[in-house]
Amino acid sequence: MFLDRREHALAVSGRTGARISLLYLDLDDFKSINDNLGHSVGDEVLIGLSRRLQTLVRTSDTLARLGGDEFVLLLEGTTADAAAIVAEKVLQHLHEPLDLPSGRRVARVSIGIAVAEDDDQPGDLLRRADIAMYSAKRLGTHGYRVFSDGMHSSMTARMELESELAEAFHREHQATYGYAM
Repeated sequence: MFLDRREHALAVSGRTGARISLLYLDLDDFKSINDNLGHSVGDEVLIGLSRRLQTLVRTSDTLARLGGDEFVLLLEGTTADAAAIVAEKVLQHLHEPLDLPSGRRVARVSIGIAVAEDDDQPGDLLRRADIAMYSAKRLGTHGYRVFSDGMHSSMTARMELESELAEAFHREHQATYGYAM
């Protein structure tokens, strides 16, 4: 449903000029919840989070779980500023613990925001929101960032550096031990 709504919203946006924004939410420390409290508690957190998020969205918005601990919120007719207000509202409402069968749990999220551009393909908006979410996660938990072109450049440079370091390590290991890893 989310994929259909996203494609429809992009098509309408292209015809009318109405802006759409995408919030990409990722639960912070979800692996720790599953590892330390069990998958059943992790499932409770996901259900509680989705219920809380549903109370915050308009009927014209689309909320979906992408998988694991990732959610997206498609906002039609919004600017980056309006999407940031929604992100702040989400973060504020998640300060209150979730009342779950296993007890009260706090769900912290990192949020990335992207606004559709005129020539966007369906995957572009999601990719930019994902990059912004990882930027928010690097700054610390329970925050948001709006995508900027600098984020993409920074991520690309970091990936190239990691690749170069891995290659250098591999060459050094091969020279030292005489065989490839």
